[in-house]
Amino acid sequence: MLNICELGTILHLHLTCAMTSLKLNRLFATALCCAIVFSSQAQSWTSVSPLPDGFVSNHSFGFALNDMGYLVGGETTSGYSNAFYQYDPASDAWTALPDFPGEPRGYTIGDTWNGEAWFGFGQSNSGALNDLWVYNPETETWTEKASCPCSARTHPAFIAEAGKVFVGLGGGPSGDTNDWWEYDIASDSWSEKPDFPASERHHPYQFGIDGDVFVGFGHHAADIFNEWYKYEPATEVWTEMATLPAEGRVAGSQLAHNGMGYALSGDGDDHSSMETGELWQYDPEADAWNQWPSHPGMSRWAPASFIINDEMYLINGMSLDPGSFDYMETNWKFAMVPASATDMEVTSYLGEDFICTGDELPITVRLTNMGANDFEAGNAMALTVQMIIDGEVVLSSDWSGSLSTFQSVDFTLGMYTFSGATDFTIEILASDENANNDSLDVSIATSPEATTQWAVELNTDNYGNETGWELRNALGALIDLANPGSYQGETSYEFTLSLPSTGCYTFTLTDSYGDGMFGSQWGGVNGSCTIRSLDANANPLNVIFDYDGSFVFDELSQTIDASNSLGISNAASDVPFSVQAFPNPFEDVIQIAMRGGVHDRHGPASMGYEVRDIQGRLIEQSTAQFAPGEILSLDASAWPSGALIIQWSLTNHTGSLQTFKR
Repeated sequence: MLNICELGTILHLHLTCAMTSLKLNRLFATALCCAIVFSSQAQSWTSVSPLPDGFVSNHSFGFALNDMGYLVGGETTSGYSNAFYQYDPASDAWTALPDFPGEPRGYTIGDTWNGEAWFGFGQSNSGALNDLWVYNPETETWTEKASCPCSARTHPAFIAEAGKVFVGLGGGPSGDTNDWWEYDIASDSWSEKPDFPASERHHPYQFGIDGDVFVGFGHHAADIFNEWYKYEPATEVWTEMATLPAEGRVAGSQLAHNGMGYALSGDGDDHSSMETGELWQYDPEADAWNQWPSHPGMSRWAPASFIINDEMYLINGMSLDPGSFDYMETNWKFAMVPASATDMEVTSYLGEDFICTGDELPITVRLTNMGANDFEAGNAMALTVQMIIDGEVVLSSDWSGSLSTFQSVDFTLGMYTFSGATDFTIEILASDENANNDSLDVSIATSPEATTQWAVELNTDNYGNETGWELRNALGALIDLANPGSYQGETSYEFTLSLPSTGCYTFTLTDSYGDGMFGSQWGGVNGSCTIRSLDANANPLNVIFDYDGSFVFDELSQTIDASNSLGISNAASDVPFSVQAFPNPFEDVIQIAMRGGVHDRHGPASMGYEVRDIQGRLIEQSTAQFAPGEILSLDASAWPSGALIIQWSLTNHTGSLQTFKR
């Protein structure tokens, strides 16, 4: 498979409320996604102007100097660029500057030091680059410096710190690298340093703080990392630091400000847009990560960023937010210093948004301190959190603890039994300066209903050996599964699932590589998986799971309420005889026999039959004469392989036979 980071037009996962382990439930009620609001985004992120002339890009270098923002280079809708823009926060306006004089490029990188911007490397139309440039905002000029004697490369680590520029990792001519180089600004010279101590990788995150250099995350082969390292230039020693307490990530943006580092957005550990544009603060003194409010929408691949006057800007990049993987025109800024001193917020509801009727579920919410001051809630002054339905408080619980600015806590009020679809409000009783974020409205929908008999139609993409699935009951017990390796590529499979009883079940489609059945992204064909509930005569009813192969996933789950136990029956209870099919499974011939009842004691009778696939499509329709004790042989050589239903009628009686042709 190709390296997804090298494809500027790769399609990524699309689900408006997608998660790494996706809930297909969300496809059944798009409106619900809009109801569960991350209000911290609205409170602290505000939109800013897009660039002029419709300029959108990925892998541009963004930086700030003298209270102005800048954007240079990147991959655009027209290919690699050398465009150069300046942003004025006072007027919220962009101005086009003279083009960068070096080769147009994407997958590039840079940093600032001592009032200047350092920039280089990346991919041009002539190949990978290893050049180095510096921009002086006072003279508004670019100057080329000594090129790195290292191999040319795309999206390496690049940090300007303490009079040096450090470069390493990235995608080289022979694949990913883990070498490490130091450029001395004063002497315009390079020297090689001890290698990065972990796996090779490209597009890591990095920043410099107080003379130290920090590098981590990134992507190599099938691995996307979340570990973190510090490099001390004075001793040339690498030290592993605190791992990010979240999924691995790649191709985001990074910043350093006032002694803290920040990791912003990027793709998650399945190399796809994350549900939200996560922002993490790194404290080098405490060696600790703290999650800050995410930017609006899903995360972005290869955005640019900079900080001006305690405001963090997110510029361009690509995401699934438009409905397919595409360039982003909307830009955002984040107020790093809150306007209110005291401001507690109900940020989000973390429980299930689809339920089976009668489910008793925990009601868990996320609370965030959006104020500039630490928030303290003790036994004497605990924070009361309530669940309200139709004006009545149905759950109430007190939280106590301490939260610093933008720090969150997940809090469970208690258990609640849902009788069906429910709208409710989560509310905190807080005395703060902003009452607008003290409550959150939530909508819970019911899962699709089904019988206990399901028909599955699975069409694999080119990499069928990556596909698997599992079925679990409400307690998480495994009912059935197919492990990766069970299926061939570009092959259709039809089979039925018989549930042991009614209840709440979860069907999960899995992909071991993490790219779903989205084969077209690699030049192949897309797969699909559709599950239908069946009635007592094996006729397909409603669709309860539907994946069309147009997005990636590693796990795709759907909760289903199996409330009807009718399912398929091979013989109705009021039929005075039985009709049997054998062998089953069969190949080119299937035999039908009739046992018991009046038809063993009388002459031949005429039986009509129809053969249908699990989608209800007619395969064959005919009649045949049955004599007592006779076995009817049907030529099935022209029938398609997979699950087939034979529906029969005989002397005012009807029934169906569930069969499978190899």
